[in-house]
Parts: sequence; C-alpha cells; structure tokens
Amino acid sequence: MSQPDSSTPRTAPVTDRDIELAKLKVEQTKARWTGLSVIVPLLSAIVTVGVGLYTNYLTNKASFQLEVAKSIMQAPGPEEATNRAKFFAALFPGRLPANFLATDVDAKKLGIGDSEGDDKRYFLKTMIEKDIDLRTLVALWKALFPKDNDFLNRPEVAEVLSQIPSKPGK
Repeated sequence: MSQPDSSTPRTAPVTDRDIELAKLKVEQTKARWTGLSVIVPLLSAIVTVGVGLYTNYLTNKASFQLEVAKSIMQAPGPEEATNRAKFFAALFPGRLPANFLATDVDAKKLGIGDSEGDDKRYFLKTMIEKDIDLRTLVALWKALFPKDNDFLNRPEVAEVLSQIPSKPGK
C-alpha cells in the first residue's frame, strides 16, 4: 500500500450538521435579497411621493407670486402698484420674496408714473364737454401746466390757435 501524499490536504467527512449550516446560509441570503426586493421599490415610491409634494409646493408658490404680480401690474400707476405690493406683503407675510418690493425703482426715469399726460387728457376732454371758449381754455392750460408755456407761446402754435374758432365744435 502506498502512503498518502502529504501534499494533498485531507478532507473531513461532510456531516448532516454541515449540510444544514450551508442550507441556513442560503436561506439567509435569499431572505436578504427578498427584503431588498421589497424595500427598494417602497423607498422609491416614498421618494417619488416626496418629490411630487415638493414640486407641487413650488408650483403653488410660483403661481401665487405670479397672481400677486399680475394684480400689482394692473394698477393704474406706480404709486398704486407700490401700495398694492405693500398690501400683499403685509397680508401674506413670508409668502413673497424679500426683493418683491423694489424700492430702488425710479418710475420717472423709466417714463412711467407721470400722470400729467392723463391729467391733460382729462382736462381737455372736460373743457371740450363744457364748451369752454379757446381763450379761456388756453389760459387755464397755462395756469395748470406751466411747463407747457414755452410750447404754447411759440409763434407757430399761437398762429394755429388763432385760426381755431373760439368755441369748439362751432
């Protein structure tokens, strides 16, 4: 008989206990994978709902700010717009951005908010409706709008005014 080679390792006989331990390890691995297969979709559903709620919040916030901005922009003049902005900021504290009330905007530099043009149109319309004679109209105009005196005193304007009948519409 030959002697066993010392270079080959000896294997211990496999017992039932070893088989059961191997089965237990396989079952534990299956349980981990099954748990992961349940937890991953559950976590992704929770994240999806959370992102949806946050997106809805941002959309509602932007929509609210847009509606406030629309309301402010529909104001007839800059003073009214500023007052509306202050009103909404006081009514809904924390709902509007801090820079919503632009305090460094000069409406006159932008060419808005000078209600003198509206005042002139209203004055002219009212005087025409009241059937005021031209000399009285020009005198009132000069008194109410002194910046226009240079224009009204030009010779070419005076000539045109002299050709217009004294009473409008006659």
